[in-house]
Amino acid sequence: MLVAALGGLLLATPVAAHSFRLGLAAPFSGPQAAAGQQALDGLRLAARLRDSHPDETADGHLGGLDSYLLPLDSAAAEAGGLRRQAEAMRLDIVTVVAPVPGLEAALEAALEAALEAALGGAPVAFCPPRAGSALVGAEAVEFAASFREAFGYEPTAAAARGYNAGRAVDAAIRALGDASDKPALTRLCAAGR
Repeated sequence: MLVAALGGLLLATPVAAHSFRLGLAAPFSGPQAAAGQQALDGLRLAARLRDSHPDETADGHLGGLDSYLLPLDSAAAEAGGLRRQAEAMRLDIVTVVAPVPGLEAALEAALEAALEAALGGAPVAFCPPRAGSALVGAEAVEFAASFREAFGYEPTAAAARGYNAGRAVDAAIRALGDASDKPALTRLCAAGR
């Protein structure tokens, strides 16, 4: 059922040369909604750290491109809501931050199966947070201070994982120069895991 729900992510969407739409699959409703918001705020922080400029209309920049960050409520997956959300968003890239250990691997496997089953059209790139990329030492202190300054509250592990997801997307896009080759983006993100 999850593969069917994620099948909506396979919409063909033109990628503007200077921007892309990044969906964050996380719980944005139900008992884990606060973790989803933390993950989104962590992702927003990553998008604001490099290449930002005054008067920008995007949510920030990842890989040097305007990034539009969209919450994809994974709590709605059971009712088919995930597919409807993804269809409406016309996503270019999806990342996932789950409050339950192991859920990201399940979502990744389901998305890969859905990508393989797609007939034609441009797939959506999948770029999860890097495994083992926990923030430590001075980097963790700097992240926490930047997060508090930007959002006014203490970050949790979900915020750090959202931030790391943004860093993974940033690194993959910078390596390719744009977000148009979605299979290559997915491979780069998988190699970084």
